[in-house]
Amino acid sequence: MDYKIIKASSTENLVTKVQYYIRNGWKPLGGLTMSVSSSDYDLKYHESFDFIDGKTMYDFTFCQAMIKE
Repeated sequence: MDYKIIKASSTENLVTKVQYYIRNGWKPLGGLTMSVSSSDYDLKYHESFDFIDGKTMYDFTFCQAMIKE
């Protein structure tokens, strides 16, 4: 069995990548995960993601585990 983790910076990009792998015989394993990071800010002291001009100071990474038997 092969195992792969697909990463993307948006849910739209992740969906596109997951659909590609599904068409090529891979199956999603479990659910979507997301991580949040920032090089300029300490996340543990802030509870909301503030947006300025449609952008945020945070970087999001969306992941999906995939398997192929």
